[in-house]
Amino acid sequence: MASRSSTADTPTNRRRATKSEVANLSTTLTRQCREALTIFCRRRGLKINHFLEQIIWDRLEDEMDAEVASRDEDKPLVDLDQLRDR
Repeated sequence: MASRSSTADTPTNRRRATKSEVANLSTTLTRQCREALTIFCRRRGLKINHFLEQIIWDRLEDEMDAEVASRDEDKPLVDLDQLRDR
């Protein structure tokens, strides 16, 4: 099962992605969701992009863990740690 080390999310261990490593993702949110997200991140001093990227990684990890469990295997089809380290 994929797992992230506790140091992976600390600002000192995170390197800033270069322009060639960043992909733009367009999405549509309800006004209420966008407002709640903005307020939540602002009050906690979080960057919305980083917050959303962490949510996506966490969800992918959860879904892949569930997929591995349902296939009764111990290896995911995609290695998230390898993708994350690119």
